[in-house]
Amino acid sequence: MDLNFRAQFVIARPTQRFLKVLATVPDVFIRGAEELKHTISTTCDTVRRCFRSRGLLVPPWRKNRFMQNKWLGPCRRTVRDTSMGFNGGVSCRVVGFDNVVSEAGSGSSSGVVVRTR
Repeated sequence: MDLNFRAQFVIARPTQRFLKVLATVPDVFIRGAEELKHTISTTCDTVRRCFRSRGLLVPPWRKNRFMQNKWLGPCRRTVRDTSMGFNGGVSCRVVGFDNVVSEAGSGSSSGVVVRTR
Protein backbone atom coordinates (compact mmCIF):
# COMPACT_ATOMS: atom_id res chain seq x y z
CA MET A 1 0.00 0.00 0.00
CA ASP A 2 1.35 3.38 -0.97
CA LEU A 3 -0.39 6.69 -0.52
CA ASN A 4 0.21 9.32 -3.18
CA PHE A 5 1.66 6.71 -5.54
CA ARG A 6 0.99 8.72 -8.70
CA ALA A 7 3.11 11.64 -7.43
CA GLN A 8 6.23 9.43 -7.64
CA PHE A 9 6.00 9.52 -11.44
CA VAL A 10 5.18 13.19 -12.10
CA ILE A 11 7.75 14.89 -14.33
CA ALA A 12 8.30 18.36 -15.76
CA ARG A 13 7.37 18.95 -19.41
CA PRO A 14 5.37 15.74 -19.95
CA THR A 15 4.10 14.64 -23.35
CA GLN A 16 0.42 14.02 -24.04
CA ARG A 17 1.05 10.28 -24.16
CA PHE A 18 2.70 10.38 -20.74
CA LEU A 19 -0.22 12.34 -19.27
CA LYS A 20 -2.62 9.66 -20.55
CA VAL A 21 -0.56 6.88 -18.95
CA LEU A 22 -0.18 8.86 -15.72
CA ALA A 23 -3.95 9.29 -15.53
CA THR A 24 -4.28 5.48 -15.38
CA VAL A 25 -1.88 5.20 -12.42
CA PRO A 26 -3.84 5.10 -9.15
CA ASP A 27 -3.24 7.79 -6.56
CA VAL A 28 -3.41 5.22 -3.74
CA PHE A 29 -1.91 1.87 -4.72
CA ILE A 30 -3.35 -1.20 -2.96
CA ARG A 31 -2.55 -4.19 -5.16
CA GLY A 32 -0.21 -7.17 -5.41
CA ALA A 33 3.47 -7.26 -6.31
CA GLU A 34 2.89 -8.46 -9.89
CA GLU A 35 0.48 -5.61 -10.62
CA LEU A 36 2.93 -3.16 -9.05
CA LYS A 37 5.74 -4.51 -11.21
CA HIS A 38 3.61 -4.14 -14.36
CA THR A 39 2.50 -0.60 -13.44
CA ILE A 40 6.07 0.51 -12.73
CA SER A 41 7.37 -1.05 -15.93
CA THR A 42 4.71 0.56 -18.11
CA THR A 43 5.06 3.98 -16.50
CA CYS A 44 8.88 3.97 -16.58
CA ASP A 45 8.84 2.97 -20.25
CA THR A 46 6.58 5.92 -20.99
CA VAL A 47 8.81 8.22 -18.91
CA ARG A 48 11.82 7.05 -20.93
CA ARG A 49 10.04 7.73 -24.22
CA CYS A 50 8.94 11.15 -22.96
CA PHE A 51 12.48 12.14 -21.98
CA ARG A 52 13.95 10.83 -25.24
CA SER A 53 11.36 12.69 -27.34
CA ARG A 54 12.43 15.91 -25.59
CA GLY A 55 16.11 15.13 -26.21
CA LEU A 56 16.86 14.62 -22.51
CA LEU A 57 18.73 11.89 -20.70
CA VAL A 58 16.72 9.74 -18.31
CA PRO A 59 17.88 10.34 -14.72
CA PRO A 60 18.75 7.18 -12.75
CA TRP A 61 15.90 7.70 -10.26
CA ARG A 62 13.39 7.60 -13.16
CA LYS A 63 14.62 4.30 -14.58
CA ASN A 64 12.71 1.03 -14.23
CA ARG A 65 15.42 -0.72 -12.19
CA PHE A 66 15.53 2.05 -9.57
CA MET A 67 11.74 2.16 -9.25
CA GLN A 68 11.49 -1.64 -9.02
CA ASN A 69 14.07 -1.66 -6.21
CA LYS A 70 12.31 1.19 -4.45
CA TRP A 71 9.12 -0.80 -3.92
CA LEU A 72 10.09 -4.41 -4.54
CA GLY A 73 13.69 -4.51 -3.31
CA PRO A 74 14.76 -6.64 -0.36
CA CYS A 75 13.82 -5.28 3.02
CA ARG A 76 16.95 -4.79 5.12
CA ARG A 77 16.21 -4.50 8.79
CA THR A 78 18.80 -4.28 11.49
CA VAL A 79 18.62 -5.85 14.91
CA ARG A 80 19.67 -3.91 17.97
CA ASP A 81 22.90 -5.27 19.39
CA THR A 82 22.12 -6.28 22.99
CA SER A 83 25.62 -7.56 23.71
CA MET A 84 26.85 -4.00 24.32
CA GLY A 85 25.06 -3.74 27.65
CA PHE A 86 21.66 -2.38 26.66
CA ASN A 87 19.62 -1.98 29.82
CA GLY A 88 16.43 -0.25 28.73
CA GLY A 89 18.11 3.12 28.09
CA VAL A 90 19.76 4.38 24.98
CA SER A 91 22.36 2.04 23.52
CA CYS A 92 25.33 3.67 21.84
CA ARG A 93 28.02 1.79 20.01
CA VAL A 94 31.38 3.28 19.11
CA VAL A 95 31.81 3.49 15.35
CA GLY A 96 34.78 5.09 13.64
CA PHE A 97 37.79 6.57 15.36
CA ASP A 98 38.63 6.28 19.04
CA ASN A 99 39.70 9.59 20.52
CA VAL A 100 42.51 9.12 22.98
CA VAL A 101 43.40 12.03 25.18
CA SER A 102 46.65 11.81 27.05
CA GLU A 103 48.74 14.14 29.09
CA ALA A 104 51.66 15.47 27.12
CA GLY A 105 55.04 15.13 28.66
CA SER A 106 57.55 17.73 27.74
CA GLY A 107 57.54 20.05 24.80
CA SER A 108 53.78 20.73 24.39
CA SER A 109 52.46 24.16 25.27
CA SER A 110 48.81 23.11 25.73
CA GLY A 111 49.52 20.04 27.83
CA VAL A 112 46.87 17.87 26.07
CA VAL A 113 47.31 15.82 22.91
CA VAL A 114 44.39 14.23 21.05
CA ARG A 115 45.34 11.16 19.06
CA THR A 116 43.07 9.29 16.63
CA ARG A 117 44.01 5.90 15.34
